[in-house]
Amino acid sequence: MRSGCDPIPHVLAEFQTLLIGGWDEYACLVDKRTGSTRQLGDFYGGPTCALIIDDEEWCLVGGEHVLPVTRAAVTVVGGIKWVHAMRSSRPARAKLLTDPWGDDPSVWELDVEARALHRLDDFPEYKDRPYTDTILW
Repeated sequence: MRSGCDPIPHVLAEFQTLLIGGWDEYACLVDKRTGSTRQLGDFYGGPTCALIIDDEEWCLVGGEHVLPVTRAAVTVVGGIKWVHAMRSSRPARAKLLTDPWGDDPSVWELDVEARALHRLDDFPEYKDRPYTDTILW
């Protein structure tokens, strides 16, 4: 694991007081008020996306796996791989999009408090299409 989180080469998500950054194959959480950092974990291929919820009580980092992060804990949620994008869906929940060009692209919902995943739908819209930075989902 990295010994530090500076400098920040790639910002994945930023909100009022928190920032999640990617460093090669690692992710860190930065408190912008104090400058303190918290290493969140490593991701094969690097972290690809992150989400900080409005009240900043929890956040998520995605890539090879998904990491829900609270003030008390960082845990890996099993059952999902290659998270490409994420967005808030309702209190304590987030929708996750797996690699749109992968073998099994799909949309999932994660209950952050229960650490429970539910597959919502297949997502074949971008399969066999050229890469694009903008995914409509």
